[in-house]
Amino acid sequence: PYDVSYRDHYHVQYQWDRAYYQGRYYAYFGAVPIILTLLPFKLLTGENLPIIFAALMFALAAVAGLFALTRTIVTSFFPEAPFGALILAILGVIAVSSVPWALRRSLIYELSTLSGIAFAIWGVLLTLRTVLTLRDDHAPSHGALIRIAIGSLLAGGFSALAVGCRPTM
Repeated sequence: PYDVSYRDHYHVQYQWDRAYYQGRYYAYFGAVPIILTLLPFKLLTGENLPIIFAALMFALAAVAGLFALTRTIVTSFFPEAPFGALILAILGVIAVSSVPWALRRSLIYELSTLSGIAFAIWGVLLTLRTVLTLRDDHAPSHGALIRIAIGSLLAGGFSALAVGCRPTM
């Protein structure tokens, strides 16, 4: 069922990853990417946003998050690492992430994957930065406490959005 070219060639009708069982409707991808990208675009313009553009937006957000996360890890835990090692680490992390794979074709499945990845990465990044703020400030100032509170709320929010994109996240 996952081979689009086979289904198209043999005119097989298949509803992607959905099931109606004992009065309940199941889909393992969530509505968050639809609500955050496709629906507002439709309401604002009256047109449908191609899924490839929504997927590209989330892919760029994921890559930016991976860049920031890798940079935070390297500069916090390996401060003596040369700049070239930082760049290689960033490129390596992006290359082995699912982001390039998910952009190969952009169906609703990849949109939920990319959006979940983007939100999960930003949740982890904000959590790490919050923990590092706590670690570095032995007696946190009022401003640091506000940053910690906001970072914690945003990290939790992004993590919840990741689950809303794809519950398996």
